[in-house]
Formats: sequence, C-alpha cells, structure tokens
Amino acid sequence: MTDPRQRPPALWSWLLARVLPEGEGPRLAHELETLYAARLARYGSAKALAWYRRQVVAFTLAATSRSLVAAPRQARAAVGDLLLAARSLSRAPFLGVTALATLAIGIGASALVFSLVDGVLLRALPYPDADRLVAVWDHVTRGELGVIREEARSLDAVRGYLDVDLGVNLERDGGAQRLATSLVEPGLFDMLGASPLVGRLFLPEEAAPGRTEVTILGEGLWRARFGADPEIVGRTIVLDGRAHEVVGVLPVEWTFPRPTDQLWLPLGWDPTQVGPFWGAGGVRAVARLSSGAKPASAQEELRALSPTLSRRNPLWSPSPDYRRQAGVVPLRDALTGDVRGALGLLLAAVAVMLLAACANVAGLLITRAVDRQPLVALRAALGAGRARLARESLAEGALLGVVGAAGGAILARAGLAVLRPTLLARIPRASEISVDGRVLALAAVMGVVTGLVAAAAPTVRGLRGDPGSILREGGRGAGRGRRRAVLTRILVTGQIAAAVVLVASTALLARSLAAIGRTDPGFSTEGVLTAEVTFPSTADPSAATGTYAGILERVGALPGVTGAALAGSIPFGRRNESYATYVDEADLDPNALPMIDSDRVSPAYFATLGIPLLEGRVFGSDDRAGGERVAIVDEIMARTYWPDQSPIGGRIRYPWVGAPWFQIVGVVGSVADDRLGEERRPRWYVPLDQNPAGEVVLVVSTEGVPTALAPAVRAAVAEVDPGLPLSRVSPYGRLIGASEARTLLTTRLLAGFAVVALLLGCLGVYGVAAQAVRERTREIGVRMALGAGSNTIASDVLIDGLRLAVPGALAGLAGALAAKRVLEGMLTGVRALDPLVLAGVPLLVGIVAVAALWLPARRAARVDPVEVMRRS
Repeated sequence: MTDPRQRPPALWSWLLARVLPEGEGPRLAHELETLYAARLARYGSAKALAWYRRQVVAFTLAATSRSLVAAPRQARAAVGDLLLAARSLSRAPFLGVTALATLAIGIGASALVFSLVDGVLLRALPYPDADRLVAVWDHVTRGELGVIREEARSLDAVRGYLDVDLGVNLERDGGAQRLATSLVEPGLFDMLGASPLVGRLFLPEEAAPGRTEVTILGEGLWRARFGADPEIVGRTIVLDGRAHEVVGVLPVEWTFPRPTDQLWLPLGWDPTQVGPFWGAGGVRAVARLSSGAKPASAQEELRALSPTLSRRNPLWSPSPDYRRQAGVVPLRDALTGDVRGALGLLLAAVAVMLLAACANVAGLLITRAVDRQPLVALRAALGAGRARLARESLAEGALLGVVGAAGGAILARAGLAVLRPTLLARIPRASEISVDGRVLALAAVMGVVTGLVAAAAPTVRGLRGDPGSILREGGRGAGRGRRRAVLTRILVTGQIAAAVVLVASTALLARSLAAIGRTDPGFSTEGVLTAEVTFPSTADPSAATGTYAGILERVGALPGVTGAALAGSIPFGRRNESYATYVDEADLDPNALPMIDSDRVSPAYFATLGIPLLEGRVFGSDDRAGGERVAIVDEIMARTYWPDQSPIGGRIRYPWVGAPWFQIVGVVGSVADDRLGEERRPRWYVPLDQNPAGEVVLVVSTEGVPTALAPAVRAAVAEVDPGLPLSRVSPYGRLIGASEARTLLTTRLLAGFAVVALLLGCLGVYGVAAQAVRERTREIGVRMALGAGSNTIASDVLIDGLRLAVPGALAGLAGALAAKRVLEGMLTGVRALDPLVLAGVPLLVGIVAVAALWLPARRAARVDPVEVMRRS
C-alpha cells in the first residue's frame, strides 16, 4: 500500500475517480497513484502535482468525448421510452384522460395563482433603483413633507402625491366629461423613470404659486378624445373651467399612482396658505434611499425629526412624540401589503390541491401497476432489467406531467383572461400580472416533477416481488388484491384531508361574508342611489350653496324620489374626512388630540339615509353661512366625551389657530364606515352650507330600482348647471359590496379549489372502492353463493370506503385548526373554531363520499354468483 504521504491530494484524487472509465477505474487510479509517488520522490511535490493535474484534465476530456458520443443514443432511447409510454397509455384511455385532466387542473390552478403572486409580490417594481424606493409614513401634510426633504440625510429624493381619488371635468364640444385624475409633485415621475410618448414631464416651477396650469395626458385619453394627435403638446384644454396646457403624454403602461388615472396635474405648494399646507393631510411620500442607507436607519432618522415637526407646525403644537411611529417600508411592500394574506392563502390552497392531484394520479398509476404486475414479471423473467422497466414506468409519469403542464398553461391563461377585469379593480399591480415565460417554466417543472413523483410509488410497487412467484400465481386478482399497497389508501386519505382543509377554510370565509351581510350599517341602503358632483376648481365655494339648493330642489321633485341630500363624503365612499378635534371641557391633552371623522351634510341627509335622531335636532334651513356654527355628534362620540351627561350645548372645533367653535345641537345613531365588521368610530357632522365642498355626493332615496332613476337624476342636475357632470353613479348597496370585494374574490377562488380538491378526493375513494370490487369479484361471488345478501355486500363496500373518508376528514379538521392563524385576520363575526363548520364539513365530506361509493357498492351487490363460479 502506498504511503499516505506519497498519495496525490484528496481533491484531485476524487476528481479523477469521477472521470475514469467504468470497469477500469480502480486499476488506472492505482497505476497513476504509483507513478505520482515515483515522480514525487524524483522531482519533488510541485512537478509531481503538475503532472497529476495534467492526467486529470486528459481523462476529463476523454470522459466528455465519450458522453458526447453516447448522447444521441441516450436521446434516442429517451424518445423511444416516451413513444412506448404514449402507446401504453393509449391502451388505457380512461386512465390517461383522467390523469391528464387531474394534472391539468392542478397545474393550471397553481400556475394561475403563482402568476398573481409573481406579478404582485415577487416581481420587482418597473422603476429604476426599485430596491431603493421606499414609502414614508402613511400620510403626511405638505409642510411635513418639506421638513423631511430638508432634514433627512438618509433619503436622496423625497416626492409626494395626493392620496385622494380625484376627478376633473374636461369641457369640450359643449359638454363635460369626468376624468380620473391624480396630483403628483414634479420630480416624482422623473424619480420613477417615466418616459412620455410625446412631450415632457412636469418641471419644478410648475408647482409654485401663480404657476402656469399644465397637465399630462394618459395615452388612452389622448387616443380616445384627441385622436392621438402628435401636435397635442402645447395645446390648451379646459379642466374645471380653467385653461391647462398639455405638456406630455404618458404610455398606457404607466399606472402610478392608480391604473385608472386618465391625466395628471402637478401638486402645488403654497406655504403662505397655512391651513392647506400644514393642516391638510392625504399626501403620500415616496423616497429613494441614499447610497448605503437601509429602511431601518431611515426610519430611525425620521423618528428623530419628531420634535422638529412639532416646532415647525404653525397651526397647532403636536406632542414631541408626534410621528414617533414613523414607518419607512419598501415601496413594493407599501403598495401590496393589504393583499399578502389573501394571496398567501390562495398559494397554500393551490399547493394543497396540487398535492391532492398528485395523489390522485399516483393512485391511478398504482392501480395500473397492480394490473400489469404479471406482465412486468414475465418481462423480468425473460431478462429485462429492473432499470429498464423502471425507466419505462417513469416515462409514463413524465409524459403525463408534460402534457398535463401544457393543458395547465392553457387553463391558466384562460383563467387569467376571465379574472383580469376583476383583478384590475381589486388587486394592486394587477396590470403587471401575466402568464409569462417564468410562469410557463414553473408549470413545466411542476408537470414533470408531479408526474415523476406520482409515478415513483407505482414504479416501486410494480417492480416489487419475485417474478417467479407472481407468474406461478397465474394472475389471479384475489391474490394481488390482498397485497394491495397500503400507500394507495394513505394517498386517498390524504386527498380527503386536503379537501377538508380547503372546504373548511372556504366555509369560514363564506360565513364571515354572511355575517358581514347581516350587519346593520346604521343607515338604509335599500332603493338609494349615489352620485358624485364636482364643481370646477375656479368656482367660489360660498357661491356653491345656491347650486346645492337647485340640485336638491330639482332632484327631489322627480317622480319616485322620496328624499335627496348632499354630503361632502359618505360611509363606504371614496373619501373620508378626519381631523384632530378639540372637545371643550373634555380632559384632552392639547398636544395629543384624537382624530375624529367629520362629514359635511345637507339638512335632509339623516332622513334620506334613515339615520335615527336620538336627541336634540337635525340641521335646518337656518343653519347657513353667516349663522351660528352648529354640529351634530353620533352616539359613540357622545358616550366617549360626554359619558354621564347630554352633549347638547357642548362645543367642538378643529385644531388650527383661529378655528371657530361648533355648538352641538343633536345626537344621531352611529354608522359603519369602510367595512361593516370593523369597530365603529366617533363621528360628527356640520352643515354643508356653512362648510361648502368642491366635490359632493348626491344621495337619492327612491321607491323603486335606484338605477332606473339615474338618467332622470342626470338630466335634473344638468338643468341646474350643464357643466356639472355626474360620475360614479351607483346604488348604495354596490358601494358596501365593493368594501368586501377582495374577500369575496378570495372566497370564490378558494371555493373553486376546494370543490376540485373534494372531487379529486372522492374520485380517489371511488377508484379504490371500484378496484377493490373488481379484484374481489370472486370472493364476493363465493360469499353470495354461501348466503350473503346483496345489502350486506353493499354495506361492506360502503364501510370499507368510509374507512378512508373518516380518517381523512378528521386529519383535515386538524389541518384546518392549524390554519386558523392565517384565517383569523380575514374573518369577521365568526370564530376560526366555528362549531357549525367543524361539524358540517365532515358531514358534507361523508355525504359526498357515500355518493362516490354508491356505484361500486351497487356493482358489488349485482355480482352473479353463478357466473362467477362458472368462470372460476
């Protein structure tokens, strides 16, 4: 034996062993080791090692050459295996079609949900330096944004946009069209890498006071209203009664900040207007991190700015801890944070469903392997190697997987086409979702892996056992039936468990939606129509009160209208006004005032929506501009700040310097806002005539179908002012339904996956029972000949099948309990351990399983013992 000190280095010896020819490897390795030792003794370690490395390289090149020569032969063998698998599956069309459909559905659903997750959560934002873009806080005022821009050193650039779903009136051809609009600070689009089709982006000076009015059009508006005129830049259009110069057109792919935006206006800054500059929030800040900065360090820096923000605010003096909860998060997370839970739930659901599909195909192939065991044993006895037989079996699984993946890709594309309109309205970044090359590659990988995994167990099952004993048995089904692998039953039980998890999760979400639907919002939505009316920005707010009266008079006189009112904002609407509020004589820290919702409403608002008056009075015709400032509070605000006394006569006001006091004259019932299941917040109301709004919501109660009155309402408003187009005309119930639309979409998708998983599980139960009946036909015939009744035989089949379903249902319930943490954040009005679901889902699964077992049980009960004995 060679002295270890005279052997080549271990790494090079290992590499050489990998490339030496088969059969001669040990001999050649020993000879090369001996030659290395001789050179080591004669020339030293450096030359000996150099020589040994050359031998490794030479044998590596030789091995590569052999592989290239053998590759065509191996490719031809693989193609032959696939053709043989195709011919074999063609002789079992039911199995092939069932397996392909199962895989296509499982892979298609998985690919569809992955395309959603990829487009929304995984794919990088389509902006330069996307990994450095962050969102700062939830909302800031314009003054606060200026302080951040001046003081923050961890942020290279800070730009804002108004987080309000705005609209402007485009006046053209004697009429007006309502357009979705966003206000963005100059420099924001440059930071995000926007590239206009024609023209340019906003300039910094275009946000200054007294600036020239400019706008950027979206490509859709440019083509639809201006015929894609290449000379559009420099032209003037009238928006809200004011001339604006068009400076550019952005492509249709540009969807920031909202995919519905049709044009953009510069977000102006005027520090001399103290109220809007320091008091009006709603601005979202987007920033780019400085080189080397992290979101955590930027967050700490912004928290340290809290005292500065407090000192610089001229309207009110917030606490030194104001804005201590500063949040700096990656922009992608800020845009998609509220859908992560739903998408994660759907991803887990399709993973469970894909496993169920894999188990179903494995069960089918196991049954096929049992049937083919005599043929496989005969080929093995005639000299076919186990590797060859295993390769043929795995080729069937791979072929099923590839074809199933192709079908799944088609289903995923079709599903996305159907869902896209809904997704665009409900899911952020939905325009970036596509079944692209990455999704197709994943589908192909899922198909091949799923097919091979499904074929692995049948391959082992088919090659198990001694060929001689199998041939001596003569192919008798009873013997093989007694040796059926337990794995088949385990797979079916797992399918049932997966189905129960999905069905239970769907049932919980459905019960949550039902509970939300039964929740009283605190006002009436039956027969109520809503519509938005926007006044031109040039209009004098005080002059709008006459228009308010004209609209209410004309609309209220329409046949079928029982009430009409105007409000600055309504529950479940697009906007929500919330202000820090002083409550007179309440024990409140003036530097930590509560944020309380506030609405501006006309006198008939409460009667039109059926909001009950609990104390005092509602607004009247005398509550106009110039009169005594009055307010109405809801019952929650009354209990919170006047717990032991009536709030009538109390006073409240806005926080800024010089804000007038409002005297409370009434108390009304509380109303829900945003979501029905959420805890209701305090709210107070002021007369619309005393606090005019440039954009109001018209609320009309009707005797019949509200949408039928929409044309008449439009005409009535046009009679008052033709330049006031109505927008977002909708029944009130639809607004409330939209608040739960995302949960409803998640529930519907989950329900589809649950139904498919339940069908797969029951198909598995049916397959096991049918195969058992077929293999036990002789035994059943003998039992019936000895006196067993048909009902007894059918009961045995049912009981045997339920032995699969019941453990699966129990295991599924355990899985559903484990998944309750994921669901708890999405449930309202129902517990994750809801007893009705825990009892009802296993019962449902049992009923479906019995239905699946009925046909095999009926077939077993109809076995003719005379015919069975004759064939035996």
